[in-house]
Amino acid sequence: MTAAAVLGETFDAAVIERVEGADGLLDALEEACAAGLLEDASGTRYRFTHALTRDAVYGAIRQARRAELHRRAAAALEAVDGIEPGPELAAVALHLCDGARPEDAARAVELAERAADWALERDAYEQAVALLTRALPHADTEHRRALTRKRGIAFARLTHTLFDARAG
Repeated sequence: MTAAAVLGETFDAAVIERVEGADGLLDALEEACAAGLLEDASGTRYRFTHALTRDAVYGAIRQARRAELHRRAAAALEAVDGIEPGPELAAVALHLCDGARPEDAARAVELAERAADWALERDAYEQAVALLTRALPHADTEHRRALTRKRGIAFARLTHTLFDARAG
């Protein structure tokens, strides 16, 4: 279940199979459902029954193992969903940022920035801020400045959107 916790509150069985392998996966998912930790969301999708359960499992994973699982999750999501701009790219980018090794940093930043640009075009400012924030530690100095400017714009737009919604 550790790989499931890395994938988030909801995950696809095909993705977790690529991360963990097929051996005993269905049995483990069934046992977790029977124990009330997971629920079958739609045949091939599962979700944790409570965010605290997912958070507890995630928090118990050692940092090195967690980073490795994030790298595997990024590879699995890319294999299943591809990396065309969209929510799937955002998920891949976030996992790459969370598991980035020095040799992965440039790709993690590139994908996070592409996903943030896609989010900005759709007024998904909160997602853009999250992506750019996760990419910043992995960017070189010059790129960090550009990402910081872009994140500032996304944050300003998010703030204006929130205040406009309250005023209206």
